Amino acid sequence: MSKITLFFINLLLATVRLFWLILISAALLIIGAIWSDTVFMIGLAVAITNVIVAIVYAFYLLHVADYRSEDDPEFNEMMDKLRADPKAFLQEVVGANEANKALHGEALLQLGDEELCETVYLQNLDIAAEAEDAQQELAQFSGARRTVYILEMFDAEVQNGGLCQFFVNSTRTMAPYVSRALEDVGAQTHKDLFDGFIAQNNIDVSDLESFRIFKARDFKKQAKRYDFDAFDEAYYALPALQDFVIAYIKSHITEF
Repeated sequence: MSKITLFFINLLLATVRLFWLILISAALLIIGAIWSDTVFMIGLAVAITNVIVAIVYAFYLLHVADYRSEDDPEFNEMMDKLRADPKAFLQEVVGANEANKALHGEALLQLGDEELCETVYLQNLDIAAEAEDAQQELAQFSGARRTVYILEMFDAEVQNGGLCQFFVNSTRTMAPYVSRALEDVGAQTHKDLFDGFIAQNNIDVSDLESFRIFKARDFKKQAKRYDFDAFDEAYYALPALQDFVIAYIKSHITEF
């Protein structure tokens, strides 16, 4: 498959991902043409933004497909499949994920470590989606699955944007339970780091409403409240929390 063909396929996939935004921009353009020039210009701006985002995403997928690993033949095989037929590749991945999510208990042990961790994560997201709002998410969980869900959300936020992001987002409702969850999976160094930061800065993890933000630009103000960078750097230097979580899942496999 040529690069130009792959690009247009990726562009189509990106357009599908943005379909609801396209509908909004189309509606604004129609309403604006009839009723208001301002609404029309807003619709035009949204439409142009959609086009730019779709093109950037298509180029990104093209770049990803070009990436090769020197020591991971399985990764290279995956990239070859993505390049050859992106749609079939995505359908295969989605199908495999759905099949794995149906596995529970000892049946999960047939999966490799990475696949096991991802499958439990996807199962947990489905369970969390049953909650009416973010405040009720944890109520959907109990036992070992609850511990794993807390640490999945904690680690994902810290890895993506640091501890401050964990506090700023709705995941902050899990903050009071992070220390115990880290202890439960045996991640003592992670626990010591987290507890030390909380104690040093006299942070009340049971009341983090002061971290709530309503505008993206307010995140910078929150990030300056404490030395989050020091925590994040120390956290990233630790052994992967995922390894502790995987071992914990295996030792409590009947609860999954």
